[in-house]
Amino acid sequence: LRDPDASMDELQSAAAAVRDAVQGTDCSVVINGVEHLPERKWRAATQRPTGPLGCSAHSVEAVVAAAALGADYVQLGTMFATQTHPGKVPEGPGLATECRRALDSL
Repeated sequence: LRDPDASMDELQSAAAAVRDAVQGTDCSVVINGVEHLPERKWRAATQRPTGPLGCSAHSVEAVVAAAALGADYVQLGTMFATQTHPGKVPEGPGLATECRRALDSL
């Protein structure tokens, strides 16, 4: 879940409702900034945070670094132009292929 205008109580309440809705499936629900960290936050970590850890990444080097930190998953991109990142040149889907090759070679 991601809503920069929501309070932590609102996010936790929404996460609980979604988790209830997907119970019994293979779906996971994470709160951006809590279980899922933007690149600037996880790069500042000196050790892996406890609990599930998802990391945003925008380069091959960042994906490899997130894997070294022990990320459970990486959210890659910005893949395409979006209103949430105005003026940002998207990395494009080719980045996913480059990241897979880099991880396969570890």
